[in-house]
Amino acid sequence: GDCAIARVEDRLIDPTVLGLDVVPTQLAQVEYGDVVVKSGRTTAVTRGVVRRVDVIARVDFGHSAGERLIGCFEYEPLPDAPSDYEVSMRGDSGSAVLLDEDPTVVLGLHFAGERRSDPDEHGLACYAPSVFTKLEITLTPPAPGQLEAAGDGYDPAFTETFVDRPWLSDDQYEDAVK
Repeated sequence: GDCAIARVEDRLIDPTVLGLDVVPTQLAQVEYGDVVVKSGRTTAVTRGVVRRVDVIARVDFGHSAGERLIGCFEYEPLPDAPSDYEVSMRGDSGSAVLLDEDPTVVLGLHFAGERRSDPDEHGLACYAPSVFTKLEITLTPPAPGQLEAAGDGYDPAFTETFVDRPWLSDDQYEDAVK
């Protein structure tokens, strides 16, 4: 899937998950039947159940990145959810998928769901331990003085396919820094 990290300096941040008032502190491997919860930008707080693990999803990122095979798990609405319940929608990407019984545990990062024409409501999430390992990050912020400079933060070879540096137009820049 796709994801991003950021270093925040000289600003206060609130590490709690919006709508859940918890701070993720640990990663775990997902298991079949786990009840999960996430707080998405579009769907807000939703709950579901893991119905498949060890899934390989074929995702077309378009442009120069093209089609990729992504290891992930799949979750669906709880059995008692209304028939029109949306467990994921566009805009939820990047949401932490947490273990419902202990939402301090991160199982995955939501990155996709069913196509609009597909009546089978579900979400897909990358495995959190894998993402954190690949990005060499942790849930524990570094102590002051432990940060190392990472160049300009852009590595065009990270995805093994060249990706142009993203640029903002003047209008986008003005909007982004408001």
